[in-house]
This record gives sequence, structure tokens and C-alpha cells, in this order.
Amino acid sequence: MEKSVHSAYREAQLINSKERNVAPHDLLTLTDNWKKSDLPALQRSVVDIQLAQLALGDIDPVFLAFQTALQRVPLDSFRLLDAACATGYYHEVLRKLDNRPISYLGSDYSAAMIDFAQRRHPTASFVVQDLTQLNHGDREFEVVLAAGVLEHVPHYPNALAELTRVAGEYLIVHRSPFHSGGGHRFTIGSQYSIETPRIFFSLGKFREELEAFHFELVDTIEVYRPSVSERLRRALSRNRAITLTLVFRRRDASSL
Repeated sequence: MEKSVHSAYREAQLINSKERNVAPHDLLTLTDNWKKSDLPALQRSVVDIQLAQLALGDIDPVFLAFQTALQRVPLDSFRLLDAACATGYYHEVLRKLDNRPISYLGSDYSAAMIDFAQRRHPTASFVVQDLTQLNHGDREFEVVLAAGVLEHVPHYPNALAELTRVAGEYLIVHRSPFHSGGGHRFTIGSQYSIETPRIFFSLGKFREELEAFHFELVDTIEVYRPSVSERLRRALSRNRAITLTLVFRRRDASSL
């Protein structure tokens, strides 16, 4: 019997630390944990199953949410920065789910991730760089993707500043946890073989932070239940975290 995504994910969790609430500064000691050399293979043990299913036409909910977000980008062609791309698998997902001419660049602060990504996708472009200090010009990419990463970044305000600086028109914040409370919740949990920061973002506060960079929210996509429905509104009203993909547009994009 073929292994499921869920069973592969469970097997890839080599440690299982109980999640605990902390102060924001407590996250700083974990800043470099995602650079560990064993993480690329652990992540790929799950992703490769999702990609194999995708090749057969079975689209994982995470990939479907990404496709929906791309459909909110009304551009005939564009440059896309996959910031914190990990092993670069969204390069493959992008080619499967969107047939527009899209120029892709993946970046990650982990040299191990980028080495793995380049070997798996030899024709794609990847660079080692930290999304809190991007080496790109202002508005260099029409679209910037931050997939499953901001919640793991202790200096996430710096990341937002950089992502919005290099995004010319759209920023897609994909597969991150949100709730309806008034402030972000800072925790430490575990994933794969590491302890990791995990920030549960207040949706309202997060929108305000993006608005300060002149980006407005244009779509909210529920990742694991694709309908943005009464279910989503009830969950948010109870202050439960829910995994969302958010599409933001620069307010002055029309003047570019």
C-alpha cells in the first residue's frame, strides 16, 4: 500500500516537543535551526508524495490553495520570488498548475536546502539568502511568495519589510496560521528534527502591518477546507488558529 502524506509526515517528525507559549525574544535562540543539514531530506520524504499525487492529477489542498492564490494575480506573465523556498518544490508545483510564462527564482537562508533544491531542479535558479535581508532591488519581482515560513521567523517584521520592498505588485502569504484575537501569539514547538518558532498571527493585526507597507488584502483562502465560508468565520470568531493563504496587492501597483 502506498504511503500517505499524513503517515509520511508523522514518520518525518523525529522530535515531538510540546508547544509552549513564550515571549517574542525567546524565539531568537532558534533563528538558525532551519539550517540543519538533515531537514531537506526529511521535508522531501513528504513533499515527494504530494508531487507524485499532483502528477496524477490529485492536487493536495496546500497546492490547491496556492493555485487559487495565483488565479488572483491577473498578469499575463511575471517574475516570481519564492522567498524561503526550502527544497524548491514550488518550482515544480508552479509548472504543473499555472501555464503562464513565469520567471522563477527560489531563495533560502539554508545552504543545505538550496543545494538540495538545485540538484532536484537543475534548470531552475536558486540562491542562498535570508528573507530578512534580501539582495534584490525595490519592486524587482511582480509577485513574491512566502510559503509556510513567516510563522517560523523570529524577526518576522524585518521579513515583511523586505518582502514588501521587493514585491512590485503582489505578495502571497501562503499556508500560515491565523486567529482573530488582537495580538500575535508566540510559541515554540517542533517540526522534523528541530525546535522551531511558531507564531500564530492575529489576522487583523497582520493586515494592519501589511497596510503600513501599502499592501491591501485582496483574498483570503482557507487551505485545508477550500471554501471561505461560515465555517471559517466561526473558527476565527472563537479565536482558533486556522491555516490561511492571503493575497495582498500593492495599493499603487496600477501606477507602475
